[in-house]
Amino acid sequence: MGIAEKFNSIVLCPIVYNQVYLVTEKISGNSFVLEDFVEGKAWKVHMNSGRLVESSPAPEDTKLADVAVAFAHFSLVFTREAMIVLDVQGVGRTFLDPAICTNKSLDPNEERGDSANLFATAIETFKEHHRCNAI
Repeated sequence: MGIAEKFNSIVLCPIVYNQVYLVTEKISGNSFVLEDFVEGKAWKVHMNSGRLVESSPAPEDTKLADVAVAFAHFSLVFTREAMIVLDVQGVGRTFLDPAICTNKSLDPNEERGDSANLFATAIETFKEHHRCNAI
């Protein structure tokens, strides 16, 4: 069971993530992810640094911001601090474009990671600034 499915099984306000596709170019072998376009007013709760976003529009359903923060916290606890789902944003009730920050690189040959994975720095920043909510 994935992190979102486990979270949904224990909260009263489940989350829905947009479908993500992994695409690999035949010629170069480079991979990237694509998501379906979702029409509507976008909102954002977290940056991939682990900090809350102060200036972004909040979700129209204000409970959704608390759910997004709780999901990030849950992902950290569920993985025993090996990773956290940050950069929580969406349109309506659909969550989009998550950034997964790991405690360390999952590839022993990789020193930096991709531009969204800020490794343990993001986890520590989240823990330093996080305040639990009712969810």
